[in-house]
Amino acid sequence: VGFCCSPVLRFCRPGPPSGAMAPSAQLKGVIRMQQGTKVEVHGLEKRTELNGLIGECLQFDAAKMRWGVQLPDGSKILLKMTNLRPIDAEVSEAVQVAGEPPKAAELGADGGAPEAEAEDVPRETEEAAGDAAPPAEEAPALDAEGGAPAPEGAGAGELSEEAFPHLPQMPDMKQAPRTGRWWLNESAAIGFAEQLRANDPSLVSLCLVPPKRFNESDVEQISGALEGNEHCHELLASGHSLNELSCQRLARCLRLNKSLKTLSLGDSTLGDRASILFDGLARNTSITSLDLEHKGLTADALRRLAGALSQRRDLGAPAMECLRLSRNVRIVDALEALLSTAAPKQLLLCECGLNARHGDALGRWCAGGVEELDLRGNSSFASEGLEGFLAALELGTGPRGGYLRRLRLTGCSVGDDGAEALAKAFRLGLDLEELSLEACEVTIAGCEVLARALAGSRLSRLSMRANDLGDDGCRALAACSEGLDMSATDMGPRGLEALARQPLTSVELFNCPKLGMSVGEWCSAMSSADWQELRHFDMSCCGLGNEGFRTLCCKLTENPDLMPKLETLCLGGNDVDDSEEAASHAIDEKLVESRGGRLRLIWRNG
Repeated sequence: VGFCCSPVLRFCRPGPPSGAMAPSAQLKGVIRMQQGTKVEVHGLEKRTELNGLIGECLQFDAAKMRWGVQLPDGSKILLKMTNLRPIDAEVSEAVQVAGEPPKAAELGADGGAPEAEAEDVPRETEEAAGDAAPPAEEAPALDAEGGAPAPEGAGAGELSEEAFPHLPQMPDMKQAPRTGRWWLNESAAIGFAEQLRANDPSLVSLCLVPPKRFNESDVEQISGALEGNEHCHELLASGHSLNELSCQRLARCLRLNKSLKTLSLGDSTLGDRASILFDGLARNTSITSLDLEHKGLTADALRRLAGALSQRRDLGAPAMECLRLSRNVRIVDALEALLSTAAPKQLLLCECGLNARHGDALGRWCAGGVEELDLRGNSSFASEGLEGFLAALELGTGPRGGYLRRLRLTGCSVGDDGAEALAKAFRLGLDLEELSLEACEVTIAGCEVLARALAGSRLSRLSMRANDLGDDGCRALAACSEGLDMSATDMGPRGLEALARQPLTSVELFNCPKLGMSVGEWCSAMSSADWQELRHFDMSCCGLGNEGFRTLCCKLTENPDLMPKLETLCLGGNDVDDSEEAASHAIDEKLVESRGGRLRLIWRNG
């Protein structure tokens, strides 16, 4: 669960080299990182090719203590704050009592870099029983080098309250008391357990992800209260380490509970202890959605999972609707065992280290009924793995087109050979609704092969983001789907012209700078017959600038028959002046008004 935060970096005039506090040291200001902040990636040791790239902050993941960053090619990754250097973050005045030098905690060992701090933000009062949704998380500060310093005496990976001292309140901020069990260092589980024991029908989803506490005592209370509960169908408590005793208590709960349908427990240290949980799962017949992503599962634990799923089937339990096993690299050693289990409808195996050798086994598992398969980030899967996978589906022998409807191959390096394998599968009856080939090294040759195979049929969504397709590749695929993502494909005005003639409902063109450079050309060429079905249009980060923004918005304002069904227009990140006195505000208002207030226009930087 991610929380959008505003980490801050406080910086000072450097002190003496010895680290002694200089009486004249003064705080200079605060750098605020937030959604949309431009950052430079640096200091990566494994993926050194990313160092030096300029990305954009998306959301702060409080559980993993990392920022989500979108890179120039459209890919999204999680990075530690240590590896981010702010480029255009907002700088505000530092808060300091007049006449007082900064405290020792505000300067680092060299007198320059401060300890990590987080701004004190007012919160709404929490109900005694706790809310299902956690409040916004406070994020650690960056030090002068872009890192997040650890508290003195804390071991690697440990966090303590001392790591995040609060800044003084800004003068114009309203004071709000921090109340509720979280801020009193108590447990939200207390109130939840009371509701569960009372069989409160309003409590159908139980969320105990960080920052909510879920220690051994909380596990005991929640597990005991859930055993006889008849209404709660969702327990979300991932991000917490579970010891052996906690796993045993939860396993007993799973054996007795009849209401839970969705389960998410543990963190990356779970490992072999997950086998204890699976012993309880083997006797449970209600759970249909299981989240085991990034749990450090061993091959033995995964084989125990396979055994538990088989036992559930023998008890008459329904097959899993959703099984999330992403980021468990030992799954490659347990694939054969998992083949004996009923195939889930939705299977997520992102970043599992799958390679070409695993395509056949994966295909045999999915042939049993997988409708949605997510293989993002398995860069060694390649075209050979995809060919083996598609062959094992045995298209034409089961239900028409097989079961598979949604396939995500982002970052799997399948290339043009993989596109050709997909084209062959389409001719054999593969009946996909959604296909993602983002960052798959597909060229115009692969696009043409796919276009021929899909002639006369249309996917509901096709994403070719971050492939070097150019205008010709985009033109080839223009008629292949109702929704197209051609972001970061080097598309220009000729490609856009081809898309305009198709009955597309959604088009994403993020980071296509050639469109920004030629906005006057393609805007003047658009006619009222174009884009008649379009509902969602994204041209973020295309370099439109003030003039391009004005040209496009005025064209749409003056021609209400152009894009008549448009509901969302995203033009963010186009270097448009969004100051209060800027003309762009009036242009925005006129466009929305001309569309009867039905259009949502997203463009401001803040």
